[in-house]
Amino acid sequence: MNEMVKRIWTALDGALIFEITISRDPSESRPSVVEITCTSSPLCKPQLVTVQGLRPTPFNVRFTSGCYASGHFQQKSGLNINGVDNTGIFADMHFGINGLYDRTHFEGMMVVCPSRRGHEPVWPPPPDEPTDSEIPALRDPTEPGSPIPIVSSEPGELFTYVYVRRWPRVSEEALAYAFIEYRESSPPASGFYQDLVVASSVGRRPAEALALAFIDGAPPYAGVFVSSMGELSGPVRDFATLADRVRRSPSGSERRLAQLEPLLTELFARYDDAPAYLESASYRAELDRIWQSYFALVVILGYDESLLIDLVETLWLAHLIQRSLTTNAEGELVVSELSPEQLVELANATIILPREVFPLPPAEGGQASASRAGERGWIEPYAIGDLQMVRQRLRRYAAGEIARVENVMRGERRESSRRQTHRQVELREQRGDEEQVVENEDGDERSSLLEETLRTLGERSQTNEYNDFNANYGPPTQGTFNGSWTRTETALKPELEDITRFAREVLNKTVSRISRRVGVVRTSSTMSQVEEVASSVIDNSTGDTNLRAVFRWLDKVYEAYVVNYGNRLMMEFFVRHPATRTIAQEAALAGRWMVRPPPPPELGIFSFEDIDRSNYARLCARYGVTELEPPPLTEKFVTATLSAGQHQLIVVPAGYRTVEASVSVVTTPPGQAPPQVMVGLQTFDANGAQASLKPYGDDSTLPVSVAGVEPSLSPPSELQAQVNVEVRCEPSARTMDEWRIATYGAVIKAYHAQAERYFDTAGVDERVAPRSPLANRQLEQRELKDACMGLLLERAMALTGVGAPGPSTPSSAPRGPDTSSPPAYVVDEPRYLQFLDQALEWSEMAYHFHVSPRLVRDPHGRAATTAEDDPLFTSFLQAEQARVLVPVSPDRVMAFLYFFSAGMIWDSGDRRVPALDDEVALINDLKHRALEGEVERRVGPSWEIVVPTSMQILDEDAAVLPRLAAPLEDL
Repeated sequence: MNEMVKRIWTALDGALIFEITISRDPSESRPSVVEITCTSSPLCKPQLVTVQGLRPTPFNVRFTSGCYASGHFQQKSGLNINGVDNTGIFADMHFGINGLYDRTHFEGMMVVCPSRRGHEPVWPPPPDEPTDSEIPALRDPTEPGSPIPIVSSEPGELFTYVYVRRWPRVSEEALAYAFIEYRESSPPASGFYQDLVVASSVGRRPAEALALAFIDGAPPYAGVFVSSMGELSGPVRDFATLADRVRRSPSGSERRLAQLEPLLTELFARYDDAPAYLESASYRAELDRIWQSYFALVVILGYDESLLIDLVETLWLAHLIQRSLTTNAEGELVVSELSPEQLVELANATIILPREVFPLPPAEGGQASASRAGERGWIEPYAIGDLQMVRQRLRRYAAGEIARVENVMRGERRESSRRQTHRQVELREQRGDEEQVVENEDGDERSSLLEETLRTLGERSQTNEYNDFNANYGPPTQGTFNGSWTRTETALKPELEDITRFAREVLNKTVSRISRRVGVVRTSSTMSQVEEVASSVIDNSTGDTNLRAVFRWLDKVYEAYVVNYGNRLMMEFFVRHPATRTIAQEAALAGRWMVRPPPPPELGIFSFEDIDRSNYARLCARYGVTELEPPPLTEKFVTATLSAGQHQLIVVPAGYRTVEASVSVVTTPPGQAPPQVMVGLQTFDANGAQASLKPYGDDSTLPVSVAGVEPSLSPPSELQAQVNVEVRCEPSARTMDEWRIATYGAVIKAYHAQAERYFDTAGVDERVAPRSPLANRQLEQRELKDACMGLLLERAMALTGVGAPGPSTPSSAPRGPDTSSPPAYVVDEPRYLQFLDQALEWSEMAYHFHVSPRLVRDPHGRAATTAEDDPLFTSFLQAEQARVLVPVSPDRVMAFLYFFSAGMIWDSGDRRVPALDDEVALINDLKHRALEGEVERRVGPSWEIVVPTSMQILDEDAAVLPRLAAPLEDL
């Protein structure tokens, strides 16, 4: 009979319960079962998940109360814990409660039990329920004292030498000694803290403005801010100096504490005060001033670094005095009895910032950066891990496999040579053209011959002589002329000088241009040739036996072993499309300047129903659609004017339907009751009435009728009524579908056209240039590091509100002298990059690529970008997202956590960096790991690695070919 063991794992303060029934042998018919229960609401019914053997079993559970959990379970066997073979349930899941608990990620062993019988009580299989006394205590890994689940990777899994675990919750004792909390005094030194709580609830900018006003001493905070320790009154003004002396005292927490009492006694005597000062109202008031000044400097981080350090040291010493010293009946200071663990916690106590204020809310201007960071990936602290890496060293060289064998028979002389030639030819050709144009612009200042001739002809004279010329007139219409006349013309001849000048000008115009064209061609060639010849001779011409030369490959033999580098906080990054920049750079180097158009499904367009007014313009611009129809107008209005007793049909615009009607009536004489108006099936009785219309017919026409008006009898008068009807129309569903279908068709057509142009330009073969595997690893790590740094910078910009200008920033404004200072992000980015480069151990990153099957081939059937000689690099190129784990440097872990949560860099040492309330459990666990003082140590035995080389050696000892140690049939 199969043995079943029950375990319970809880989370979210007991709101989410996983009751796990483990099958010791999952190969049998009864599988393991996980019952998930949400206790936040009595209406939530438990849900079962059956773990299918040793394969990962996905699940997605949601309850009506908003509680959810999703991920996968996997049963693992063969877990060796303290020499006992165990089986357990591994989980990689996210869970939380909407509005109550943030989304939490857990990856690790939830529960384990021995695989064999006899190591613990065996629970009977369901349906028999165990009694309350038999159920083991809840083993929530976040509860104090619970066993810490260890995740040990198996061969072939993602992180071979990284052992990670989640951090436990902080106990009340650790919270009292290892952390310093603010307790508002009564009465407080000022109302700054309460005002800061209100301002931070409004936004980041009001909180920063209030902190600046407090530092500047603006009313009502005049004289409250501690600008220097000398402003304080009483012994507390020297607490920072005393804290420095205590820290510089001989090592050992007990010895430091022993020196604290005489140093304080000396300090009180200097101020002529007594230890009762520590219980006085003045001391509490001064301490409250220090706290409020500390909060203001944390809000405006970097304002006064030295003052901030003095305040931190003062608060630490006040906490140390409160927890370690008491006053006896005689008013003397007495050292309290503390355990060594408490003394260590006091010596390394950390300030907790109140959650009512810190971290400050993200700035309004950082919303764009936050959305961009969310599109590119996300970050979160993953776990605390034992960083174990492999070291290796070269031990020796050894002869490897046989490379070749040379046989030389008796009396034979064999000579072999290997020739390697490298030839390089360089050809240079230079062409040059020269053209010269000579123009003759010579001219005479005097007038040309032609001009002088025309002038002379214009001055000619005419003379008429008449010979017996008579005229006789007859009847009124007749006349007779008899006789003759002679006309004589006289002109001057041109001079000789004019003739000579005219001839010279004609000659100059004829030879007006002289062109000269000279071409030069120079060609030079250079050839460089390097030839290497290696000759070997095997001379057996005088030998009596045959010779055999055995050549072997030369191998390097390395010794490898695992070294534990200590505990590290592991940060988890998810980077979307990590190879985007690499592919673009490779395409640019290859001359493929075009970018592959994204398929419409990647933009959220799966059918015509996804087209709407808000996205059609962006889609058309993305795919270059020029012939498109704008969407139908959201509404149209049709009107009609009628008198009493009239009716009319209103024509509804094609493709629209009537939605609402408004009726206005004017009666004569005024004050008379308006007539009834019927619009479609709706009746209107009042002036200015407005109502929705019921569907009428096919919405092609709409009838409108006005009732008649009865004339008044006393006094007799003729009543009149004028009615205006306005009908609002909206596009019908058919019209919108027709527009969506047409737009979707145009987008798809333009996408296919762009894709064809891209593949015609880029070529079918998109593989990158050959590269060594080591270069591929370096390229992957560089791209992942840049992407992770970009996510961290965008997160910091979103938190602080300091962001780079978006793509819509106008750049066509008139340019003038740039007298403005550079933006804050330009000044701060190098400082942030230097901090991140030092805070994270990028050389120890581990990563894994997730490739979506639908992205392996493009819509045209061509293979996606690949590198056939390196499968890991192919996964990098095709990855839809990458998961990266990066350890945080132990020296900067506190500063990095503060930067991650607040977006600001704390320049002082990690010892002075405060903790945010949500990170207390994590920081407490990190401090305990660091205080253990674990150094690098060797883990497990060493092993040898054989690395082949391209060199060969002659095996002089191989008289005959080597034989196998045993016959083949026995192997």
